[in-house]
Amino acid sequence: MLSGPALWKVITGGEIDIMEKANYGTLTQHSTHSNYTIHTHPSRQDQPNSGYGNCNPGVYNIYSVSLTEEAVTFYINNVEVFRYNNIEHSVNDPGYDRLLDIEKEYYLLNYTHIDCNYRILIDIAINGAYPGKQAIPEELPGIFDIDWISVKKL
Repeated sequence: MLSGPALWKVITGGEIDIMEKANYGTLTQHSTHSNYTIHTHPSRQDQPNSGYGNCNPGVYNIYSVSLTEEAVTFYINNVEVFRYNNIEHSVNDPGYDRLLDIEKEYYLLNYTHIDCNYRILIDIAINGAYPGKQAIPEELPGIFDIDWISVKKL
């Protein structure tokens, strides 16, 4: 089974993480991934591919994403928390020459995410680096309450 960078080489679309949350606190992360963001060192990217927001603990929160030709915009409870702008890249861009050869290969693939097909994955992360701490067996099973999901094409 492919994973990590090997998997990204065969993916023609991207990934939009509407919301990721560690298993403590109110901080949420909102990200967009493409071959460009995966294969280009963050210091050589023209914008961050992740932003942060805060959820309201103890209540249902509304997480949403708007995809347009201009940007992928993330919201919590109808308040914008992060925007990833669609920047069309060219070999004439000032930063192009400082990219590594492998990064140049993916630099021009900073496509608009609106042209991609997506699947919806809903999961709860336990253990690993992202949740931020090891699971405590006495606290399992984890609880992930979802009231509703809506997908619309505007």
